Amino acid sequence: MKDFLGYLETLVARRRAKPGNPERDVLTRLIQGEVDGEANGERLTETELLHNCIFLLNAGHETTTNLIGNGLVALARHPDEKRRLIEHPN
Repeated sequence: MKDFLGYLETLVARRRAKPGNPERDVLTRLIQGEVDGEANGERLTETELLHNCIFLLNAGHETTTNLIGNGLVALARHPDEKRRLIEHPN
């Protein structure tokens, strides 16, 4: 966890020095502190920013893991659909 926080701190420092496009870069948007597309002067603390980064990473990982797992279970329970998918992947 210490190594990951160190990585995030470095990434945040780089993004503060050279912001990305806030339309495409979530970290830049979090750093800039926008609400409904408008800068409001409120910024996340460093701890809040790092915790949000960890939360977003974990949420994405959890969602992907569950989606893949549930898809495999569904295919195992429905072999005809699995066969159909193999025969017609499009």
